[in-house]
Amino acid sequence: MKKEFLGFRVFRFVPLALAFSLIGGCSLLAPTFPGLDLGTFLQNLPVSAAQKTFAIQSVQDLAAQVQVEDDHTAAELISDVSINTLALPGFATEGLRSPESRLKDLKEHFRDRLTQKQHGMTIQKTEVTNPDGSIDKTVTMEKTGANSIWRQVVRHFVDGKMVLVTASYRATHKNGMTMESTRIKKIETDDSYVSTFDSKITLKDGRTKTAHWVRTGNADGSEVSSVGTLVRFDGKTLQVTITKTVDGTTTSKVLDGVAVEVSQEEGSPSLDVTVTDPKSGESEKTTITLPNDDQPIDPSQG
Repeated sequence: MKKEFLGFRVFRFVPLALAFSLIGGCSLLAPTFPGLDLGTFLQNLPVSAAQKTFAIQSVQDLAAQVQVEDDHTAAELISDVSINTLALPGFATEGLRSPESRLKDLKEHFRDRLTQKQHGMTIQKTEVTNPDGSIDKTVTMEKTGANSIWRQVVRHFVDGKMVLVTASYRATHKNGMTMESTRIKKIETDDSYVSTFDSKITLKDGRTKTAHWVRTGNADGSEVSSVGTLVRFDGKTLQVTITKTVDGTTTSKVLDGVAVEVSQEEGSPSLDVTVTDPKSGESEKTTITLPNDDQPIDPSQG
């Protein structure tokens, strides 16, 4: 069961957080979530103010990356291909959920967000047969306006089997911030896969934040624990540990004086957050919710 900190859920924190950062309202010791006051959140942990700031910034860092990966999955679902061409493990092992069942669950979990994301979007599909006989099926999705969004999903087939899927994302927001990301999945013959994720956020002043990791997935849907790298705007490098269980729960964790974990059940808009003081073992928890529509979900001040 999900535990909420003082019964408090953080909804649509992004616009106000951005407003604070853009007008200079956030110092390095100020909260980056509206309503999430350092005087209340983490108040029972025996950690310093700087550690609290690091923890809250790390929550926003990890939440931003979760949303971008979430958008890649949404783009694959919006592209509306048959179950045999979706980049999901085959689940051929007896007793595991079928691809059809997993796809149905994913679409149900993503329903509200898919409806919102498709509003005002143009979709173009192309299919190209390459000289070697392989086939590329491409779906390009674009939305113009103050927050312009471009997504593209390319599925590469060899002898009728999908062996590679690339999901790309670019966004330009009215505050001058740009985001770009790519997720590439290589699917093996046994339905295991290797997924490479890269993202980059660029502020109007030119500062950048980057993330990179490679995740190995098993045919049963679980993943081998992996370590990725996130480089903040201030140049600080964080090592992010990522695990995914067979039930589809993905957990990202950073540890730098204080431990921060962000977990998401597959397709869920809610993120469970746990911050732990390694010395005392004490922890506090809360839940935040990703926005359904295409809003910028960063930057923290780090």
